[in-house]
Amino acid sequence: MLAINEEALACAGIYVPKTGRIDPDLAGHHNLAWQLYNPYQFDRNAGTLDEMFDEIRRADMPTVCVSSEEFEFLGAHREKLQELFDGFLSVGYEPCAVLYLRPQADYLESLYATIIKRWTVDFSDFVGSIIANGSFGESQFNYYLLIKNFERVFGAAGLRIKRFRSEAAPKVLLSEFLEIICDGGGTIDRGAIRWPARLNTSLKCDEVLAVRAELLGEDASESAGRSMRPSAAATIKGAEFAPLTLFEVVQILVSCWPSNDRIWREYGVHISGATRRMLRREISATVIANEAQREKKRLMRSIGKPDVPSQAGEAHCR
Repeated sequence: MLAINEEALACAGIYVPKTGRIDPDLAGHHNLAWQLYNPYQFDRNAGTLDEMFDEIRRADMPTVCVSSEEFEFLGAHREKLQELFDGFLSVGYEPCAVLYLRPQADYLESLYATIIKRWTVDFSDFVGSIIANGSFGESQFNYYLLIKNFERVFGAAGLRIKRFRSEAAPKVLLSEFLEIICDGGGTIDRGAIRWPARLNTSLKCDEVLAVRAELLGEDASESAGRSMRPSAAATIKGAEFAPLTLFEVVQILVSCWPSNDRIWREYGVHISGATRRMLRREISATVIANEAQREKKRLMRSIGKPDVPSQAGEAHCR
């Protein structure tokens, strides 16, 4: 949305820097975040922080918008987050961080479907780490801690905390974001804004299994045929990736409740551990003893491990 509406945004006094983008057609400034915390992915040719600050100094616009989900990880590196904050101050801007927080169970499923493209992470270990520690690697599921990490640098007045609603239409979320970045007084011609469709949608169940099997050197179709009953195997293609069981969803709700409750009491933003849709999905699958759902969840856990009898897998998923 930022990339395809640069002209309309500029007319409202909002500038989107070109420095730091890893894709010229998108306005994700991931390379700037990587410079601060991830030297393995940082590419000097994609632009540096100093170059970005020089660019916005020359542009001399009232508001600058820099965006990347990778900035999340700076919360664990306060000195690096401070470096970003101080850089904006040095060129005459008052920094404000906008944090979008998604129900933790939804974030968990989405994150797993993304990281398995690169990492051979066992799903049960992944879930267990998040429930026990409130995090996986530097991905923070204790949102109160994440907010406080940013607040220590930006201050309470320099934070905007919003609930990410994955079920909402893209235009709803984008309109809300435009209101935030226009807070400085700019007025956007809504008629000139182009609203893109949702990008980077989550993988389907069969796609997740295929990616994971490939990384582990297995054949997903053979594994599926060996492990699943025909009635369950017939339903897997194109099905929603829904690996969490009802018991795990409840565990996530319980473990995240203290953090989410403090956010509600201190910031007035309600973040649930799971969406109502996910709860309805898993309660329904459990009450009606949905065999296909149980088999898909078991298969997710069986790839990369010795074949487990179906009955044992069903017991685990219950």
